[in-house]
Amino acid sequence: MLNSSRQLFGYTKDDLAVETLTLDNGILSCDIITFGAALRSLRIPDRSGIKRDVVLGYDTLEEYESHPGYLGAVVGRVFLWWVQSFIPASLKSI
Repeated sequence: MLNSSRQLFGYTKDDLAVETLTLDNGILSCDIITFGAALRSLRIPDRSGIKRDVVLGYDTLEEYESHPGYLGAVVGRVFLWWVQSFIPASLKSI
């Protein structure tokens, strides 16, 4: 069963609220923040069954705003390339 929750992660410099969305199916769990749809953490069980975070992410919203780069971003050029790889060649010219 999938459990989900949301909580406030912080406020941007422009005073916009950013939330953390947590998804947990009992085996895997992840945190996604609403600041560019960034994957903040992904916890999966190791060989011993202990859940470990395998994603690089910042602890605070201020760090996401102040550091250049797109740590944890799930949208952008790579994502578009990945989606386009599923489109048949006959539809790409339309």
